[in-house]
Order: sequence, then structure tokens, then C-alpha cells
Amino acid sequence: MKKGIVSILEITDRHVKFLEARYQRNAWVLTNGAVESLHLKQDDHVQQILSQMISREKIEKENLILVIPRSQGILKQMTLPSQSAEEIRRMIDLQIVGQVPFSRDDTIFDFKVLEKDAKGYTKALVVVVHKERVHRLLNILSGVGLFPQSLGFSSFGVVASYQFVLENGNQQNDGAAVLIDMDTADSDICFVQQGQLFFSRNVHYGLKDFNFENVNFTASCKEFVNQLGLTIGTYKKERMGQGVSKIVIFSHVHINDQLKNFINDNFQLPIEVINPYEEERMGKKFKKADLFEKKMVSVCGALGYLLDDSRQMVNLMPVDVIDTKRLNSRRRSLIRSIFTIVLFLALGAGAMAVHLYHKMRYLDQLQVEADSTQRGMVNAEKKIESLRFIRDKIQHRIFFVDVINELHSLIKPQQMSLMSLELSPKGELTLQGFADTREAVNNFQSRMVEAKLFKDVNLVFVTVRKKGDGEHAEFKIVCRLVTSEETN
Repeated sequence: MKKGIVSILEITDRHVKFLEARYQRNAWVLTNGAVESLHLKQDDHVQQILSQMISREKIEKENLILVIPRSQGILKQMTLPSQSAEEIRRMIDLQIVGQVPFSRDDTIFDFKVLEKDAKGYTKALVVVVHKERVHRLLNILSGVGLFPQSLGFSSFGVVASYQFVLENGNQQNDGAAVLIDMDTADSDICFVQQGQLFFSRNVHYGLKDFNFENVNFTASCKEFVNQLGLTIGTYKKERMGQGVSKIVIFSHVHINDQLKNFINDNFQLPIEVINPYEEERMGKKFKKADLFEKKMVSVCGALGYLLDDSRQMVNLMPVDVIDTKRLNSRRRSLIRSIFTIVLFLALGAGAMAVHLYHKMRYLDQLQVEADSTQRGMVNAEKKIESLRFIRDKIQHRIFFVDVINELHSLIKPQQMSLMSLELSPKGELTLQGFADTREAVNNFQSRMVEAKLFKDVNLVFVTVRKKGDGEHAEFKIVCRLVTSEETN
């Protein structure tokens, strides 16, 4: 990491938040930070604020993490019949489209494993954002010369800030806690268990609503408590985690007793108010806390990414952007190699000119090495062309679309669903899923046998399990795909 520096940016509807830390004496120390208000929502206005911030704060353009606000994403808990990370990602990719209000092509997601059980099931917390929102933020940053290495999610940063406070104060993680991070006009309600985020929700009530100068102070407090109750109710109803043992409010602004009384009267839970910027809590890592003390704004989401040394929470960077970065990195590496070779040849030529009459054999040897280098460059170009060919082939998966369409026409959604598809290089297709009955599986196999696109359809297994008052059948089918030559 360059100079041991990491920078965090978070862009909300109201603010641009910036934090910077340096690694000094085996610890990350906050060395700079700023918060700027956004008076307009237009992208050019955000870029103008960022440009001024870059110039004034001398923001390092490398080792940058962009944090996406909770209000711009969706969180879902999913329980899946696998403990393999690759299989879990494929299952989420198949199922998530039915749980979010946008198409699969517009979906960017990542997940964190919460629990694994002895039966082979995994509970995962899935973060989903719309691709258009992510590309908008990336375009804003690229317009001012900033290119983040990863995209985080604010709720994970809030939990990391809370976890650091507990560890720094030698406190225990007893049960599940509701963590409320209050920003200017909204608040993140996070459910924390054993240092992990299990669920969160954003509500449109913040520090400005709980100020006595607000004429609707009492009504705002009551409505906030109502929204908090609905959120806790959803957490309990869907059995997302352990029972809530306390409520923690993250705020450096004084929280009025009336709001705390409203919360206590409704939930009968211990309430703790934590100022995350107090030096006795943060120690040397947060010695510049006064940067935010006088502002009615929270930077806990960004702060958590500085305090968590691993920063391995989630990464919502689009796959196409990651692939482009990798390709650009290879190109830069090739250019550096070519530049090094050219520089070496130039220095060699200068030395040979001085000793021309005495170094004729040495000149011949360098010529041989230059020819070898040229052949290496040609081979490198051929490898690049091969990579481009492979990439083009991968991007045009027309045949597998036909397979998906054929399966879609054969499945009766009210009776069964597919959990995973796997196509081997030899054209062998493996399907696994659930059905209401064994008969539904047999009927589905029969329809596959009659379909023109499949052959050698074999039912590997079908296992009927009890589920409540009824039952369901787990199955695995293996078949081969009919090639275009066979159909002709």
C-alpha cells in the first residue's frame, strides 16, 4: 500500500464525506478528514465539490475505497443448501432476481456468510445495488481522476466502528444489539450479533428531526420509534438472529431524554448512547475527532473501513470494471517491460559507441539478445490476441441462453424450482433443485427426454423430505446437450 495510506469516500444525497488514515507504529491513525454539503444533486455539482476537496485536502488517488450509503442498497438474508462460496454465489444469482425490484442485468450483489450448519446449509447476508447507481458514482469519481479499488457498504462500516468501540473498551458481545447510526436527515438501524451485521434498514429521520428547534420534534420522535418497532418486528418475525438485548445510539450530538424515554417505553430494553469520536474510546486512531464534533453529520460508515484492518467486508465493484482493471494492469506491465528493454538497449548502444573498436563481439551478442527480445514481444502480442479471443467467446454465450429458455418452458414454477445449473466443457448439464412431489420430478424428466435440446437424460437421485405438514423432493438430473451438428 502506497506510503501506508488509505482513503475513504462516501457520497450521500446531502454530503461528501472523506477520511484518510496512515499506518504508523503498527496502527492506523486518522490523519485527515472533511465533510462538504451538497446543495444540488446534479453530477457536475458533486464533481465540483470533489475537485475542491481533492485540491484542498490533497487526497491520495491510490488505495481509495468508496462506501455506498445504506439508502442506495437492499439487504436480504438467504439460507442456501451449500457451503461452497462459488455454489452460493451461483444460487444467489439465480434467486435474487425474484427478491429485488429490478432485472438481473441491472443487479450487482455481494454476500457475507453469517452461519453454517451441520446439515450443509449456509445463512448469508446479501447486499444488492442497482448497476446504474454504481456506475453513476464511478463516473462521478472518474471525472475528477479518482478510481476506487473497491466499493463498500455503509452498514458494514457502522458495525465495524461499533466493534472497535467494544474491543477498545474491553466490552463483550452479549447477544444481539440494535445499533442506530444517526446522520443529518436519516438513520441506519443495524442488527449486530457477535460482531457481524445480520440486517439493517434506513429510515428518513435523523439528527435534524430530534432537535428542539424542530417544531415537529415530538411527532418526529414518535414516528421514528414506530419505524424502529416495525424494523425490530420484521427482524423477529423472519428469525434473522438472536433476540435483541439492548439498543445502542451512535451520535456525537446530545440525544434528548424525551426520545430515549419514547424508545424505553416502547421496547423496555437498555439504551446506551455512544459518541464514536471520543478520544478515550478511539485513542490514537482518532486523535483528530474535532473535525466532525461541530457538524450534525455521521461518518461512522466510512470510519469503520479505516478501523477494520482487513476491510474484507463486501465489494460491490462491477465485474466488467474489475476485468477492465485487470486488463489495464497487464497492459501497464507490458508497457513497463518494453520501456525497460528499450532503456536497456539505449544504454547499451551508448556504451558500445564509446568502445566501438574494442567491443565488436559484445555488440554482436547484444544484437542476438535484441532479436530474442523482439520475438518475446511478438509472443506477448499473440498472447494478448488470444486473451481477447477468449474474452469475445465468453461474452457471446448464445447457446446457453437457448438452454435456459428450453428449461424455462419445461418447468412448472408452482411445482418445482431449480437451485443450480452446471455445464461441463464436454456438454454435460447437471441440474439440482426442489419439487413438491416425486411425481413432479418424474414428469419434468419425461419432458426433458422429449425435448429436442437434451439427450441421455438421467435422474441421479430424488430424495423426499418432510417439511412442516407436507413434504418436498430434492433431485439431481444429468443430461447431455444436443449439438448443432446433431440437430442438422
